[in-house]
Amino acid sequence: MPPGIHPATWAEFTERYALNAHRSKLLDGLKKAAIVLRRANCPTLYMGGSFVTAKEFPNDFDGCWDLTGVNAMVLEEEAPALLRTDRKRVLQKALYGGELLMDSPFVIDRPFRDFFQEDKQGRRKGIVAIDLRTIEDDQK
Repeated sequence: MPPGIHPATWAEFTERYALNAHRSKLLDGLKKAAIVLRRANCPTLYMGGSFVTAKEFPNDFDGCWDLTGVNAMVLEEEAPALLRTDRKRVLQKALYGGELLMDSPFVIDRPFRDFFQEDKQGRRKGIVAIDLRTIEDDQK
């Protein structure tokens, strides 16, 4: 994908990346986390890593969530694992199948959405910005 932030609805994202049963299972976990984030008023998920490539069987997904307007009390009650800032985030992977970090410059030297836009050699790459207002809450 070309460098930059590429906006998508939840439906567009799943249509593009649910290429097989393995990826669909990862998307199920991502959706669980995304629904809670949306309930907490999170506007956007930024997705990077191998999941947003053509890799057939990515190990997990990697992303970060926009802090703007988020009600941390909702996350504390419904999904405290999403508030973890430690390096391992084992609980997030067990619950959701991947890692979603707060898009904060206080954990590393820059916001994670910027970090995800560079590969290990420092070359620019694209990420997907999912509008969480477009995801349906199956748990209502």
